Amino acid sequence: MKRKRSIQYQMSALKIIFIGQILAWAFLSQSAIAEIQKNKAESQFSSVAGSGNYQKDLATRKKAARQQRRIIQNNDGDDIFGLTFGLQNTPCTRENFLKLRCFGLEETQVDSIFYCWRPAGGKLLDYGNFTEAELRTESPLWNKGKTQIDSKASYALLSQSMDIMIDFAHRNGKELFWSVRMNDVHDSTDPRLFSKWKTNHPQCLMGQKKDKFPFGAEAWSALDYTQSEVRDRMFSIAQKICSNYDIDGIELDFFRHPLLFKPQMFGQPITQEHCDMMTDLLRRIRRMTETVSANRNRPILIAIHIPDSIGYNKAIGLDLRQLLKEDLVDMVIGGGGYFRLEPWENLVSLGKEYDIPVYAGFDALNLQIAPNKGSLGEKLYNEAVQAWNAGVDGIYLFNCFSPRMDIWKKLGSLSILKKQGYDPGYQPYAIPDAGFEYFLKGGNKYFYAVRINAKRNIFIGSAIIEMQFPDSQYEIFYSLDGTEPNIASCRYQGPFAIDKTTTVTAQAFNKHGIKSWPSQQKFIKAQKILRPYDNELPAKMQRQPIGSEIKLNYDVPFFPKETQAALYLTMGDVDEQKEVQIFINNQGPLSPPKEIESPLRPLSAILSLPVGFIKPGKNQIRLVFANNLNGKTVGFYVDDAQVLLFF
Repeated sequence: MKRKRSIQYQMSALKIIFIGQILAWAFLSQSAIAEIQKNKAESQFSSVAGSGNYQKDLATRKKAARQQRRIIQNNDGDDIFGLTFGLQNTPCTRENFLKLRCFGLEETQVDSIFYCWRPAGGKLLDYGNFTEAELRTESPLWNKGKTQIDSKASYALLSQSMDIMIDFAHRNGKELFWSVRMNDVHDSTDPRLFSKWKTNHPQCLMGQKKDKFPFGAEAWSALDYTQSEVRDRMFSIAQKICSNYDIDGIELDFFRHPLLFKPQMFGQPITQEHCDMMTDLLRRIRRMTETVSANRNRPILIAIHIPDSIGYNKAIGLDLRQLLKEDLVDMVIGGGGYFRLEPWENLVSLGKEYDIPVYAGFDALNLQIAPNKGSLGEKLYNEAVQAWNAGVDGIYLFNCFSPRMDIWKKLGSLSILKKQGYDPGYQPYAIPDAGFEYFLKGGNKYFYAVRINAKRNIFIGSAIIEMQFPDSQYEIFYSLDGTEPNIASCRYQGPFAIDKTTTVTAQAFNKHGIKSWPSQQKFIKAQKILRPYDNELPAKMQRQPIGSEIKLNYDVPFFPKETQAALYLTMGDVDEQKEVQIFINNQGPLSPPKEIESPLRPLSAILSLPVGFIKPGKNQIRLVFANNLNGKTVGFYVDDAQVLLFF
């Protein structure tokens, strides 16, 4: 009897344990389930990596990574988007699709096409959840109702477009990579691009539309990769693309846009823990691509498109050295976005250290508007020559889509470019006003240019000039007359004083003769420096009606008759001079200096004032929002406005 009770107790205990296990599994958190799924994927990869064919597969991948890519064309996918949404007003056929950006590339130096395929109306995150009905509903928002699309034909072509691109590339002996923008934020300003996924996952975004951030390009709609849901969604989409399409590789584009974690939006530091999250995401993607590669017996390569600076990448959350050390990427593209930070030789050296190919990226749109002399073709030729001379493995071109341009037959060959009559003294364009500080607080410290500093750019008496450079392997040389320095110029050995208006120009050189970007700063000596007495600066004139104004009041002391007056302005978001009109004591209007134009970070410049505009006593300066450039701008802001007197 006792034995029977003992057995019953044991059975009851086992039932309790069993029920407890069931309940434990039933109440597992989503993160725990995700971890189990992730571990399952890792174990699947381990079986691949542990197979006898893995070393052979690795050698095949390394060989594929090293194949010739003279020119990589990045196609942003707007061809299929414009055609299927009725912006082209052309029948949705395979031939019309390929005419836009492909026909003409067949016999060129383009060896690889990186195709940014976003089949859900430009909204990648809705991949697999975009319907013909949504295409029919959304197309009038884009073509303004001017085109009545055949939604059935449009949706069919949109669905087939990736296979069409792959077929075109492979038929013509070219690679086709799927290019994914890791944090495209165009939807921050264009609600038509805002995805259903983002609508349903507001906690995965940097903020809300009403939020204003000092950094991170004010991109409230950017994905916050701190959230595991974001990392899982991007991994899931990559996995589906790699599994369903015969692509040669994937490009993870971290330059669209260079922000990953919320602290960056507030100017706060990104930690190693943040970097580890991205490294782990890349590990998962590598495991997945290796598994798919083994199943299809052909490698899928991983390319990353990044800012061309190890330090800058680390500051936004990408531990580049760790990625390369763990063999998580097969090729690196630097530059070709909103800015460039270093000489190409630095990226080439990194590639040699880890035995991976590196490519020099160029944004044709930014080069087209750059102040450098010459046509777009001439600028590209000169930029490419310098990149080839530095030792890059190829040229990557973004925002350049016409397939019938001559550049596709020339940029990929240094010998051909040298016959074009390139300029040996050409100064490459770094686009310094276009974003490294706009996206990242302190981003300018990664820019390979000498930082020329004084307490103030405008001074009375004398000023102490100091210089800094981010690489100790370089020496700084400078001039005080505005001329470009060389290694025969004055060597910087420490702070020095100036006591008159001086233009300081500096450049850094290393022992191999590689030079930094040139830096120039004008320091102005004035007898009087006056700031507004009852107005707080900075002041914003944004999202206000045309005609709105900022009023600044000054108390000006008596000055001699021969005195000259000027206005030293620091302003931002001035897209064109005509956006702003300046009135001084109701006299004017005057335009701000041309040098102050910049759609991004604030710039400073001096505006010389006509005689009689400034007088002793009370003075008022008004900065008026005069023109919204047909809706292209929402206004400007003023960081500083100083009245200068010279006598």
